[in-house]
Amino acid sequence: TRTRVPGPPRSSKISIKAADGSEVDLKAISSKCASPGLPGLPPSSPSTSGFNRTAKGHRSGKSQSIRMESEEARKKRVAEEEAKADRERAVKEAQEKVKKDAERRRSARRGAGCRYQEGSRG
Repeated sequence: TRTRVPGPPRSSKISIKAADGSEVDLKAISSKCASPGLPGLPPSSPSTSGFNRTAKGHRSGKSQSIRMESEEARKKRVAEEEAKADRERAVKEAQEKVKKDAERRRSARRGAGCRYQEGSRG
């Protein structure tokens, strides 16, 4: 078992330093919290603090883009996107069909080969 040795209590000092290396006095900052121009602290405005953040409050690496387009341009873009999705879906379905057909042919060949071999024995 451990025995505790009595002694002076440990005191950990935590210091916060400004960019120039000078120690920041937290008591002075807390008394001046209403003043906007504190040294060592960047000014923050509530209007920009929520900008460019994800749902979890983290900054996203991408900037937000706003699409400025006319109603006609939007309809054309949406139609093109739908047509592209339809083409991709058709290609995928065709690839799956070719794959299934090849699988059927392989299994049919195996079955035919087995029947042929069985028939040649007897």
